[in-house]
Amino acid sequence: MGKIYQVIVIGLNGEHMTIDLCDTEEQMKAMTVLQLKEKIGERLPGICTHRYGNGLFA
Repeated sequence: MGKIYQVIVIGLNGEHMTIDLCDTEEQMKAMTVLQLKEKIGERLPGICTHRYGNGLFA
């Protein structure tokens, strides 16, 4: 069974969410901050994650 690289995010209301990032160490090493923000944004509806937005990750 392979590894799954994950991050635990604490939401705005204090809820904990586990977000799967990738399957290999190489993918993890190659992940950019922007890609990480996009992965988190997929799980947090209503948060603007694009480059010039004025949301939480702007």
